Amino acid sequence: MSLLVSVNIKDNSISFIDLFSNKEIERWKMEKPYIGGVILPDGDTLLLYGKQSDTVDLYSLSKGKLINQWETGEGIVAAKVLKNGKEIAFADQNQDAVRFFTLDGEEKKSVRVSKSPLTTIEGAKEQKLYVISFNHKDLTVIDLHKTSVSEHFPIHPSAAVGALLREEKDEIWIGGHGEGSQTEKNIYIYNVHTGRLLRTIHAPLMPVNFLEVDDFTYVLSHGTNTLYKMNAKGHLEKQIKVGANPFVMETFKDDLLIAGYDSNDIHIVDKDNLTIKETIKVGKGPFTLILRERHGQ
Repeated sequence: MSLLVSVNIKDNSISFIDLFSNKEIERWKMEKPYIGGVILPDGDTLLLYGKQSDTVDLYSLSKGKLINQWETGEGIVAAKVLKNGKEIAFADQNQDAVRFFTLDGEEKKSVRVSKSPLTTIEGAKEQKLYVISFNHKDLTVIDLHKTSVSEHFPIHPSAAVGALLREEKDEIWIGGHGEGSQTEKNIYIYNVHTGRLLRTIHAPLMPVNFLEVDDFTYVLSHGTNTLYKMNAKGHLEKQIKVGANPFVMETFKDDLLIAGYDSNDIHIVDKDNLTIKETIKVGKGPFTLILRERHGQ
């Protein structure tokens, strides 16, 4: 089935939502404080990680049980299955590195980056991995051909947990939380080759997550519980209040799936007119959403 997995960090649970019926079909109570995960290319293996866990844990969805553990040490805060379908890139804040593993759990290489890496975005066209550090005003670019750092460039402080790479425009969009008492009100758009700040877009408060669907960009600002819909030029088309303290979103068919961290729910939002179609209750503190689409959908 097409499945949405919600990693809920307030009660250490995992919610499973059937995207045909839009219902939570199962909830697992976990012993470890997981903060996120990915589904491997086999469609059945759910990999979960947490900064305080010294292992990355693999569960079989069909068997409903733990099937493997990789000894990584503590510090893993993000994971991405690379487009080659053969490797996983982990952001490790204890080592300040991006670590590359095979799907069998073998570590192939570790690449040092700036302090506190948090967000990784892969560019398919140029085979690069863009790494955003949360507590350091820096973006690191890793050349995936050489698995080494090719460049750095400075960015604004306290950057977002999500970002948007627009390779056809040579742009990367980054929001954030702000620094000190100054909450972030803008999206910053940088040239991915030069690091030059091209422009900013007003999107209060704390724009932290982005999706590009068709000709529109969707921006989630958790400081005002607002979802913005912008056209190709970055001009506002529509906006809607959604959830309480939303952090993350995914897209499925004609809908956006948005997690309300403090409302403990997932909102199904029509991406065209920005209306909330359904609200699904999940565990407490949905923090990461993982999408598995059924073959052919």
